[in-house]
Amino acid sequence: MNIGILLHTKKAAKMKYVIILLFFSFSIVIAQEDPDEYFDSGMSKFDKKDYKGAIIDFSKAIEIAPDFVDAYYFRGNAEHNLKDYEKALYDYKVAVDLDSTYSDAYFNSGVVKNIIKNYQGAIEDFTMVLALDSLDEEAYYYRGLAKNRMQNYKGAIEDFNKAIKIDSDDADAYMDRGNAEYFLGDSKKALEDFDKAIELEPGFAEAFFNRGLTKFDIKDYQSAVKDFDMAVYFAPKYIAAYYTRGMAKYNLHDYKEAVNDFDSTIKLNAKFAQAYYYRGLAKIMIVDKTGAIEDWKQAKKLGYAEADEMLKKYE
Repeated sequence: MNIGILLHTKKAAKMKYVIILLFFSFSIVIAQEDPDEYFDSGMSKFDKKDYKGAIIDFSKAIEIAPDFVDAYYFRGNAEHNLKDYEKALYDYKVAVDLDSTYSDAYFNSGVVKNIIKNYQGAIEDFTMVLALDSLDEEAYYYRGLAKNRMQNYKGAIEDFNKAIKIDSDDADAYMDRGNAEYFLGDSKKALEDFDKAIELEPGFAEAFFNRGLTKFDIKDYQSAVKDFDMAVYFAPKYIAAYYTRGMAKYNLHDYKEAVNDFDSTIKLNAKFAQAYYYRGLAKIMIVDKTGAIEDWKQAKKLGYAEADEMLKKYE
């Protein structure tokens, strides 16, 4: 009997040992399949700008927990940073379907739609953000941008006004309100807003360019040149600033300097047909007929029809 009891005890001990092993093995599997661990790993990779690695981890978290709303949102952000906009929009859509109050997902969806020129969709997304938080300054600003691009300039100004009321130091809001005013033909208000944008952000190349363009349109070419000077100082590859400065100098009869600016324009964009055309006009004024004809031929080759008239006249 004693031997039997001893043998039975040994068997029980072995079984208990096997059960313990199975328990620990099962615990390890569960730990490996914890969606939070994959999510945390994805966030770590996201912070290091390893967006592809982050997407893999967020996807694993979603596979384990299909209703993991933050995993969809941050996977969308990673896809956004990789310019995979279609996938990003899908993930933002799932995020707001799972949580209709997820303001950040609506906001980033709106940003992506602005990028892909789905401006109406962007407006709808930013409107949802504002329904959740009527004091979201950035949502007013980005909705204003979308309206600007749809040429709804009055609507854009209304949004920029609200953005500025919330944050009176937003240089971008002043600059883009100035753009809307410019397109509505209100040069005076546009210049005031560009002035304010530059006051708030002294290195704001785009604000200098837009102020210069407004001055160009009212034929204040000398002041326009100074603004274009600042634009290319802060943004040395600003093609439009070189080109428009060249136009301003042409109108000031400074033809040699105009040629130099058109040279810079063409160096940055060899397919800029109008730059060749106007460089040709400037060259003809400094009696460089051969150079002018070459430029007009190139402009014509690039599809600028007006160059053909000059070639007929001078060839």
